Amino acid sequence: MIRHKVCPIVLKKNQARLDILLFQHPNAGIQLVKGTPDPDEDLIQAAARELWEESGLKVNPDSLHYLGEKIFSIVNQQWHFYYCESNENRMQWSWQTIDDHGHTFDFFWSDLHNIHQKMKDWKMHPVFSDVLLYIQKHFKQGHK
Repeated sequence: MIRHKVCPIVLKKNQARLDILLFQHPNAGIQLVKGTPDPDEDLIQAAARELWEESGLKVNPDSLHYLGEKIFSIVNQQWHFYYCESNENRMQWSWQTIDDHGHTFDFFWSDLHNIHQKMKDWKMHPVFSDVLLYIQKHFKQGHK
């Protein structure tokens, strides 16, 4: 049986570029926020909840926009993507998670359109690499 995951994508305009919010997991490399919906929880509600639990960013579910979904058979998961724009002023911050065994995640912004250059140097699960390329394809330079 396939497991469903939600992945809230947070984007920020930074002059002429579009940044995406990422974090360094203490044991698992560079990641995006993602998580499992609770039983009977709407996917969009789950995306807003996961964003709060893992990053400390609160968003109204109405500000999240559906981006798409993708099946990753390697991990037997179907990811549902929602995105929102942020006016977050911090360039980086740390957040002690509520749901991931109390790990501290270190958040930072990265230029979405040049992310492939940085991915070569990052420790990252192949699923997250695929996700970043999937997101990049949807947000071509100058388009949304």
